Amino acid sequence: TVHEDYSEIMDYMAANLDVEVVMFLKELEGEEGIKVSMRSHNVDVSKLAKMFPGGGGHPGACGFTVRGKLAREGKKMVIK
Repeated sequence: TVHEDYSEIMDYMAANLDVEVVMFLKELEGEEGIKVSMRSHNVDVSKLAKMFPGGGGHPGACGFTVRGKLAREGKKMVIK
């Protein structure tokens, strides 16, 4: 599935690139929402996810969903 494909890519990137956090943003089809998935081997990303309604997961892998369109909201989310 698409979810499994990007999960594997994110896991690979988190383990092999010199980055603290890997974030994947996906616009939900048929509704105005953005699914955000995060991976890290060094940072407890679940703390960030839990700041959003319905967000959560594990310290190394988590996610949340926000309302909006990727073109409008995604850039603001990543740049903050």
